[in-house]
Amino acid sequence: MRATLLTVNLPPQKETSLRVLAVRLGLQVKSVPAQQAGHTLTQLLFGLTDPSIPATPDFTGELLLMAGLTGKTMDLLLQGLRRQRVNIPLKAVLTETNASWSLVQLHQELCRERDAFAAGQNAHEE
Repeated sequence: MRATLLTVNLPPQKETSLRVLAVRLGLQVKSVPAQQAGHTLTQLLFGLTDPSIPATPDFTGELLLMAGLTGKTMDLLLQGLRRQRVNIPLKAVLTETNASWSLVQLHQELCRERDAFAAGQNAHEE
């Protein structure tokens, strides 16, 4: 799979800045309509959406999923976003664990982790 950035609900200015940076780094960008948030990350990355999955019109929040990036490329991407002052509040990396999650599930987990971190708590039980 080609290194891909999956975006959801990014305002046009952020989306444009991200796309310019992605071109420089040789990354593909896929913008996903929020209504498809019920699909799994794998389905969205490979364009395998299923019409039987109900639309999720109330999905909100900006999200960036990074799939197939090397560590160096990810560092360059994140540095470039910081330099351009492009703040995307929720970012994740595609893993074996989350590949079968829907965008809704990923969003919920990222919000839970963010809230736990802000409260000085551990987001995951040990």
